[in-house]
Amino acid sequence: MQIEVVTKSDLDQLHRKIDNLAQLITNGIPPAKEPANGLLTRKEVQKKLRVSLTTIDKLTKQGLLKATHIGGRVMFKAIDIERNLESLQNAKYRK
Repeated sequence: MQIEVVTKSDLDQLHRKIDNLAQLITNGIPPAKEPANGLLTRKEVQKKLRVSLTTIDKLTKQGLLKATHIGGRVMFKAIDIERNLESLQNAKYRK
């Protein structure tokens, strides 16, 4: 059996982390900041929609997501992604 010493500084650090978690629970997680140019990368869209990059590609090919090509990169308008996300959430409750 090993004995570990916990210092006051360790306890203070733990207390700050617990306070931060309590604030997040009380106030909710702050929304992610949208990029200044209003465009999202495939990776950002993946995180926002919680799907794989393959699914993003399939949705783009099917015309459900509109992609913009800028300098060899595939970008999506943030407003379009928000609209698609809202329509998908609304469709869940229509069934």
